[in-house]
Amino acid sequence: MLKQVQLCLVVGLLSLAATTQTWAGGIQNGSGDFGTIFYPKQAKIIILHLDKLPAVAEPNATIHIAHQVYDVHEKRVSEGEYYSKYGIKTSSARFEVKIPDNQSTGWFNIHIQVLAKNKEGAILKRLAETQIRMAVIPPPIAQDAHTSYFGLGIPGKTSTPPLTERFVGPLQKLGVRWVKEFLQWRQIQPLAQTPPDWRHHDHLVEVLTKAKIEMLFVLVNTPDFAATPRTPQTHPRAHDGALPPKWDLWENFVRQAVRRYRGKVHAWEVWNEANGGRAWGGTPEDYADFFKKTYAVIKAEDPNALVSMTGMTGVKAPWISRLGRAGAFPFM
Repeated sequence: MLKQVQLCLVVGLLSLAATTQTWAGGIQNGSGDFGTIFYPKQAKIIILHLDKLPAVAEPNATIHIAHQVYDVHEKRVSEGEYYSKYGIKTSSARFEVKIPDNQSTGWFNIHIQVLAKNKEGAILKRLAETQIRMAVIPPPIAQDAHTSYFGLGIPGKTSTPPLTERFVGPLQKLGVRWVKEFLQWRQIQPLAQTPPDWRHHDHLVEVLTKAKIEMLFVLVNTPDFAATPRTPQTHPRAHDGALPPKWDLWENFVRQAVRRYRGKVHAWEVWNEANGGRAWGGTPEDYADFFKKTYAVIKAEDPNALVSMTGMTGVKAPWISRLGRAGAFPFM
């Protein structure tokens, strides 16, 4: 259950800073990227920068930060008010948010109002308001990467937002030990006359290696120059990148990739959803031969590498049986 809760949170957390916080009217985020992700027993401290608030005419006015906390069902679960002893010269605010013990984890929306009040406590001016999303997550279970099944899948170079240094913190906080990324040949080398562009994956490997997060690369998608021609056996719904590649070109690409990341990337998957009509333009027997030969190439370059068959779309027992009859089972 813990891993299910964490898995539901991980994609949202990667978008937390970019999409769920609105800073307006002179309020700026002082908590930093993902600074509103907490564990249940951790103090939930919110930091705001207030140095661009509208002017207040009353010199003895004080600044108050009122907040209300709502759960994912839009039910108010707590509220509070922070008072600044520095009056209208306040440039920042730091206050703690409380949530009920019976709601120790989940998503919360914090509504914030910045108010100028007089000595009697009457509101002189509403200076600004905003909303902040807060996530309270279970602490991760300590596990070695090779015994952990908890990870994050990224569907290729176009992943949004891109996985960079700023996202490592929440991944570590969640206990993510693996990242699965598509190594799409079609994107890395779209033209035969241009060399592969490894920059995106080089950076990703560097970031995750420093963070001690393991990687699995999915070798997939054929560029047009390397594709075998369509045949009557080609699945009619297969997209262009799904056509089986010409072996000599594919072998060269795989060798380059494994050599480049040997010692840093320890696991490889050969194609994605090859049992789906659109993702692989050949037969199960074609894939079995393709997988066995690719397996041998990867192992020749890195004998310690883990090599996985294609990820599956659904459970297609007849398709898997045909792989076995074609001799792929000893490699799977």
